[in-house]
Amino acid sequence: MRKIFKTGGLIFNILIFIEGFLLFPAVGKAQENNCIQPWPENPRYWQYKGEPVFLIGGTDDDNLFQWHADALREQLDLLVSVGGNYVRNTMSDRPVEPETESHLIDKLETAYAFKKLDNGKYDLTQWNEEYFRRLRRFLDETAARDIIVQIELWDGHDFLDTNERVRWKAHPFNPVNNINYTAEETTLPEEWQISYRERIHPIHLTVPGLNDDSVVCRFLRAYIGKVLSVTLDYDHVLYTVQNESWSPHYWSKYWAEFIHEQAEVRGKKVYVADMRFTPSVEPVFDGRFFNYADISQSAGENRRGEAHYKAISRNWKALSDAPCPLNSVKQYGGKTSWTMGAEAGMQRVCRSVFCGQAAVRFHRPPSGIGLMEQAQAILTSLRKLTDLTDIVRCHPHQEVAELLYNRDEDEAYLLADPGRVYTVFFPGEGQVDLDVSAVEGMVNVRWLEIGTARWHEPLLLEAAKISLRPPAPGLWAALIVPADR
Repeated sequence: MRKIFKTGGLIFNILIFIEGFLLFPAVGKAQENNCIQPWPENPRYWQYKGEPVFLIGGTDDDNLFQWHADALREQLDLLVSVGGNYVRNTMSDRPVEPETESHLIDKLETAYAFKKLDNGKYDLTQWNEEYFRRLRRFLDETAARDIIVQIELWDGHDFLDTNERVRWKAHPFNPVNNINYTAEETTLPEEWQISYRERIHPIHLTVPGLNDDSVVCRFLRAYIGKVLSVTLDYDHVLYTVQNESWSPHYWSKYWAEFIHEQAEVRGKKVYVADMRFTPSVEPVFDGRFFNYADISQSAGENRRGEAHYKAISRNWKALSDAPCPLNSVKQYGGKTSWTMGAEAGMQRVCRSVFCGQAAVRFHRPPSGIGLMEQAQAILTSLRKLTDLTDIVRCHPHQEVAELLYNRDEDEAYLLADPGRVYTVFFPGEGQVDLDVSAVEGMVNVRWLEIGTARWHEPLLLEAAKISLRPPAPGLWAALIVPADR
C-alpha cells in the first residue's frame, strides 16, 4: 500500500515495523469467499460465506464485548430469533455512569486494555488480558451465529469529561494515570473538559501530519495493533475508524491506512469506513482508505421523513461511479427528545431499507429502541419481507421512484425488481398508484403490518397501474408479485 504519512524518523519506523511483525506473523491468504465483502453481482450489498446477505440488527448497548458471558449470549440469541444478523461494537471502555440504562447495570462491567499496577497507575506496555479475552469471546459468539460485527476502533466520547461524567480523568492514556509519559513529554493535558460541540480532543491530533506526538502515537498504534491481532482472526468483521468522527480527516485516514496495512500482513482484505459526524457536508467514502460507507449521522440534525430520505439519496447517488455498501450501524429514535421519538426511529430503519442501504441497526436506548419489543417486531417484519423480495436483486427508491404516481413527500417508498416483485413502504397513512405494467397478467397484493409482523390475506388485481392504500394507520408494506409466481 502506498505510504502517504511520515512516521517520525527511521528509528520510529523500525520500531513500528518490528511491532507490526510481531503482532501479525504472515499466515497465508484467507479464503476470500468466506469473508464479509461486497457482493460482486451488486456491490451495493454485502456477501458472507460466498452468499449475498442483507444486514439488520438492534442491540441494547454499543460495546457488547464488555458484557458478561451469559447476558451476551442471551442478547445474541434474541437478535437471531427475530431475524437479526448485524451488531455494533465500539471498543469503548468508559465506566458505567449515572445515566446508564438500569437494565444494563448487571450485564456490563467495563475493563481497560492496560494492566493496572499496585500504585493505581497503568503500564501502557502491559495488557489487561481480560479486555482481550472478552473481545475474543464476543467474536467467537457472533461468528457462531453468523452475525456480522461492525467494530469502531475509536470513540471520542471516551475522552470527554463533563460536569456529570468522568472519562478522560480516569483514562489510562491520560498522562496522570500511567507510568509511561508525563504531560510535559506529550501534547496531552491532564484535564480536558469542553462542550459537546467543541470536542476535538488533543489525542485526535497526535498522529504524524498533525501534532506528530510520537511518544503518544507509539502507544496508540500498539493498542490498535493488539486489537487487530484479535479481530483479524475472524472473517465476519467490518471496521469503522471512529464513532461520530469530528476529528481531522488526517486522523481517520492515518488509522484506515494502518488497518489495511496490518490486514495485508495477514493476507486479508478488510473493509473500512469512517462515521463522520456530519456526512451531509463531509465525504463518507474515499477508495484509497474507505471502501464502504457508514452514514448513520444521516439521521442526525433532527432529520426525519423526506429530509432523511434525501440525506441517504445524496450519499447513494454520490457513489454511483464506484458502488459500495451504505451502512447505518445506528438509527436514532428513542426516549431522548432530540431523536424525535421511537416512531421516528422505526420509520428511519424501514426507510433506510427501501432507499437501498445494505445494513441498518436500531441504536441502543435511550437514543434508540435497541432490541426492545418494538424493534423485535420490526426486525421480524423486515426479514420476512426482504427474504421474499430477494432484496439484493431489487432496485431501491432512488432508481424506481418513477413507478410511483401521486406520491406526496414521505408518503411511500418503493423497492422493486420490475416485473418480478414490488414492495412499497408506507411510514404512515397515504395512497399512491404503482405502475406494474412489466407484469404480464394479474398480480397478488399482500399487506404486511410491520409493527406486528402480521400478514393480511392477499388481494388479486388485474391492471397496469394499481392503487395502494394501507388498511389502517401505522407502518405498512405492500408486497406485489405476479399471480402465477
